Amino acid sequence: MTPVKIIRVNNPFDYQDRTIESVPYRRQRVKNLQARFIPNVENIQIRLNGILLTPDQVKSRRLKPGDEVILIPLPEAGIGAAIATLANVLAVGGSVSINFATAASIGGAAWSIAVSVGISIGTAYIIKALGPKPDKSDPVEINPTYSWNPQTVQQQGINVPRSYGRLRKYGNIISAWTEVVGVPDPASPPKEEINLELALGTGPCEGIVANTIEIDNREIANFSGISTTERFGLMTQTAIRAATKLEYRPEREVKQSGGSYTWTTPSDDFDSIEITVAYQGHAYKNNGKQTGAFVQFKIEISEKGAESWGTLTEGTFQLFTTTTKTTWVNTGTYGGGSAQTVTKGKQYDIKITKITPDSATSQVLNTVAVVAIREIITQAFEHPGIAKLGVTALAGEEFSGRLNVSVVHDGRIINTYNGSSWTLQFSRNPAWVMWDILTRPVIDGDGGATPWSINRFDGIDPARLTPFLANWNAAASWFDDPVDDGKGSTEDRFAFNGEFQKDTNVWDAVQTVARMCRAEVIPVGRGYDIILDKIWVGDPVQLFSAANMTPGSFRQDWLPLADRAVEVNMSYLDADANYTMKPISFNNPNVGTSEKIASIGGEGITSTGQAWRMLAFDMEKNRRILSVSSFLTHVNAIVCKRGDVVNVVPPWNAAGKIVSVPDDNQIQIDNTQHNTSTNTILIRRTDTATGNDVVEEHTVSNINGDMVTIVDTWDYNPKKGDMYAFGPTAEVSKKQRIVGIISEGNFQHKIICSEYHDEIYDNDAATPTIAVAALGTPVSSGRLAALNWNQYYLQRPPSEVTEYFVDNPMPYNLTWNDNSPSGGRISWSATASGPILLDIAGATYEISPDNTDNEYVYWNPAAPTVFGSTNVFATAYIAGYWVMAINDGGTAFPANSGKILHAAVMQAGTITAARAQIANLTVDTLQIADNAVTVPVSAYTAGSIDVPVALGEIQSATIAAVSGNPTRIVFTAVLDNQDPSLTHNFERLRISRDNPPATIVWDSTIIIPIVAQGGSYVAVSFEDSPPTDSTLVYSVQMEASDTDIKVSRRSLVLSTVKK
Repeated sequence: MTPVKIIRVNNPFDYQDRTIESVPYRRQRVKNLQARFIPNVENIQIRLNGILLTPDQVKSRRLKPGDEVILIPLPEAGIGAAIATLANVLAVGGSVSINFATAASIGGAAWSIAVSVGISIGTAYIIKALGPKPDKSDPVEINPTYSWNPQTVQQQGINVPRSYGRLRKYGNIISAWTEVVGVPDPASPPKEEINLELALGTGPCEGIVANTIEIDNREIANFSGISTTERFGLMTQTAIRAATKLEYRPEREVKQSGGSYTWTTPSDDFDSIEITVAYQGHAYKNNGKQTGAFVQFKIEISEKGAESWGTLTEGTFQLFTTTTKTTWVNTGTYGGGSAQTVTKGKQYDIKITKITPDSATSQVLNTVAVVAIREIITQAFEHPGIAKLGVTALAGEEFSGRLNVSVVHDGRIINTYNGSSWTLQFSRNPAWVMWDILTRPVIDGDGGATPWSINRFDGIDPARLTPFLANWNAAASWFDDPVDDGKGSTEDRFAFNGEFQKDTNVWDAVQTVARMCRAEVIPVGRGYDIILDKIWVGDPVQLFSAANMTPGSFRQDWLPLADRAVEVNMSYLDADANYTMKPISFNNPNVGTSEKIASIGGEGITSTGQAWRMLAFDMEKNRRILSVSSFLTHVNAIVCKRGDVVNVVPPWNAAGKIVSVPDDNQIQIDNTQHNTSTNTILIRRTDTATGNDVVEEHTVSNINGDMVTIVDTWDYNPKKGDMYAFGPTAEVSKKQRIVGIISEGNFQHKIICSEYHDEIYDNDAATPTIAVAALGTPVSSGRLAALNWNQYYLQRPPSEVTEYFVDNPMPYNLTWNDNSPSGGRISWSATASGPILLDIAGATYEISPDNTDNEYVYWNPAAPTVFGSTNVFATAYIAGYWVMAINDGGTAFPANSGKILHAAVMQAGTITAARAQIANLTVDTLQIADNAVTVPVSAYTAGSIDVPVALGEIQSATIAAVSGNPTRIVFTAVLDNQDPSLTHNFERLRISRDNPPATIVWDSTIIIPIVAQGGSYVAVSFEDSPPTDSTLVYSVQMEASDTDIKVSRRSLVLSTVKK
């Protein structure tokens, strides 16, 4: 079996300080390796094949052959984020990829523009039932749009997202309150209205898509009594409501026996106060009719701690049903009280006292409860620059209290360029999204009577990007190219539909957009250029060889194949599924033989087709890029930039400079050390019309010393000093893509490049594979296959797997081949990648492929890694051997095949059946030897008993045996561990007969760990040959390490032939 790889990080601040070891695979759990390699360390991070494990997974996860375990001790919790990043670097084997960016090239820019993308507005916790307070430790909950279970939240100080493209938005409640509406009616309960304002994103925005507002995942048209108001995030927008109320819900019953209830305002920044009290009063006469009951209470107010009370309300009320009363501190009054003065900047105590004694009987009800207290701010809040939705809903049977409101929302208006002019409009093109993030324009107008206009730029001056505008526009055009959407239509190649909710700095936001559209924004001087990872059209722009490389600087690093992921997963918001989070995966079995799975982010993607193309591209890149190269060169020799494709000639191929050009098909070179198989030559020259370097390629017809002749003529006459390289066509040079250019000082720059292959981009024009186009359901690309028992065992936690110890051999990944490698022979080989496996009695062996022309192929436990073969029947059927196949003149018949069962694998007298019905039987000669019949006897006990700690009997059966005829013995039972916190060992199984004389016929001392409840099955099947005719008692004995193992369902079946 492939060993398990252990990477132990010794210094979490320097991942190069690590120890790498391999340990034999023994079906270990991760916790066993932790205890062995980093004992007594509590604060530790453990990753299995790049995936971070939870503490419970560490305890339960069982390893598989070839797994990679990374152990990282964490010195303190405060550096968790840094260590997590470090662990991801170590686990990069899960997905080998090459990106344009390098830390050296973007570090300065990241610092210079590390400005927050979002803005923050404050809000209070107004009505806790209207929106849940998110857990700040969970970043998904802080961004409801990207949650697997999105919902409207109410979070003070949460960032208002900067949104682009189209998304379903759940918003953040920035104000919410309820109020009693209408005149109180003694004949019916009061009506309560809910008022909400939700922030949707920074503006200006295109706005809410028609007919997409939902409440509790139902379209708003399904409800009555609801009205909505929208604001688009304009700088000049008006307020949705003239005043704002901050509501608190004590929901406290006040009893006369409990004394007064006093509530203190939590803030001091308000203009007035409302108090809503619910009171009930009714009584029942002896005849069952209802009459009124009296309720008397008082509401008072005082400056906090002053105990100087002014009465707002005091009176006696006779009512027949529940009603409510709202009292305004400054302007309202209700019986027995007066308006009180509230001074902004002070807190107040509010006291509610029930004067009526509490009812002592169920026939009389008189209750008082404080429902809500509201701080009123009379200023209208416009929230300029923030897109908002106002909702007013009358509470009823369909909903009350908490509301989950969502809308499909088109995000920011951004500046776009069409090749000749700029237009402010809604766009999802990633190029102009990144331009907007970098420049952060403040936009005036409303897009109607007042056209959009840019007031100022809060980000980078666009003049720093303008020198590269042609590249930005070319990228935007490529993003807009129509491609197959996998549903019978087309879509834009890339569209960004996403938002930046948290304190994301500008550079991180730009890189998030760039990643999803295979672009890179790179600093060039004070400006920013854009490059694309797409198929290269035309010739490479430059040739690098020994002639312009610094001697000794060339380095080529080969990327390991074994660590490459064969499947990559993504979660994205699926627009076809109402913008709910959906998973998608892409698999490429051609990458390698590992079982590693990688995951990438789907930020900004809402199309299944776009998600599929991104995964397909990453997997093809992962498959084909086998090496990266680097070398030094003089700054004057560089006429390429990051993202360009160049020819790179390794120093070991012939290259140099031209000495002279004697003819239009000849050159004299500076090197006479040639490979005689050379048939291709490359010449780098300068195009006089453009000033750019170009590379010519020609076929060589003859090499004579330092003179090289080509079969055709030069496109343009080369000149002295131009560079050349030549060699065999397949080896003379390799196309490489520049991924980094780093200054090394002394006018030397390091060029970093990776292999370039056109095939990486084959899926750009392919039709995405979508399982159900109407739903946009993502699918894997088809590596699903039935698991055999061994694979299932290795992939599932031990709590879900019961181990069966059966004597019968169970082969996996085994194919029998007829007439192979020649006529009359059969061979055995692996069906798929990996070895042939044979499971027997709880052990697994790897079987070597081979072939034979013998008749019988068998397995011998003394040589467990090979299949033997023989033409002698008696040899193949030795006790303990297992016949695996019969060779019938070059045709293989597996012994336990589900196809034809060859007669040679059946021993005479071994076919038995309780009943048989044969539709059509042809027999040449019918012969039953001596009228022989097989008679079975059995003993079965279902109950559970302890397995003895010293060998003891647990089952027995008696049979009348016949000398010379074997007795077939089959025993099965179930073992249970009664204390799963510990592993207990089942140590011995023995079967004996009592006479003549007493003999042990089966004895096994194998130690089997029983690790879990639920049943581990034991089965034994063999034959015994009694020496004389007699009545025999067969006894089964067991032994365990202690009494925590029980045995049940004990079955002993004996059978023999009687004449």
